[in-house]
Amino acid sequence: MRRSSSALVIVVAVLVSTITIVVAAPPAGAYPSNSVSLTGHGYGHGRGMGQWGAFGYAYTGTPWQTIVSHFYAGATPTLTTPQQEAPFVRVALTENNGNDVIVTSGSGFSVGTTHLAGGQAVLMQRDGAGNWNLRTGPGCGGPWSFLANGVPTPQAMPDQNPGIGDPSSANLALQLCQGRGGPDNFFVRGFLQA
Repeated sequence: MRRSSSALVIVVAVLVSTITIVVAAPPAGAYPSNSVSLTGHGYGHGRGMGQWGAFGYAYTGTPWQTIVSHFYAGATPTLTTPQQEAPFVRVALTENNGNDVIVTSGSGFSVGTTHLAGGQAVLMQRDGAGNWNLRTGPGCGGPWSFLANGVPTPQAMPDQNPGIGDPSSANLALQLCQGRGGPDNFFVRGFLQA
């Protein structure tokens, strides 16, 4: 009988200590919030030029030749013929969807039949009917003067389209103004259509 009493005491002691340990344990706190947001761009396939890496180099002023040789070691850039450059490539700049479009250039450009001198800008604002109202100004920040209302698909076209690798590209290319202009502008070879 003593053995069964001793065994019973041991079993009760083990159960009490287990219950005490379970009750005393604090809740797990892996993260202080109920939700987690992750933002990223991925790492790509590991072959060729990574757009974010190339953008980072270009944004800090790295010459295009250095960027190309970094991503394509051993490649030799060559000039293209006008026929090789002729195909149009349409790029949708969706970051700006629903916003006003402001275009400028370091050299002359046209919007429809209106010619603007280098340094001037055109503001394209969506009207309620799906068309665009156009205003001109001395730069990305305005002030703005009337040009036209109700234009269905306005296009800004540079007087001279810079060639690939042209050292004067920054002056010739159209610029999609970001904020008040300056180093954050997007430079575009070709034309811009609102």
